[in-house]
Amino acid sequence: MKKKFEVKTYKTILCCDKCGKEMVRGKMGLPTHPPKYLYECESCSITVTSEEFFPSLSHEDIEEVK
Repeated sequence: MKKKFEVKTYKTILCCDKCGKEMVRGKMGLPTHPPKYLYECESCSITVTSEEFFPSLSHEDIEEVK
């Protein structure tokens, strides 16, 4: 049996802790397990690593479509 659900979509971005602007993904990642990704703030030049990939999308069910 199939059911359809209406969902709301969210986009998650990584923001700089210092200035609050969106960080951009660098061209290279770190070949660790799990892999880590480099992100840089174009405003502050701060670089961070994360195991999460940004931007990411997530979905939340609203209600079942009848």
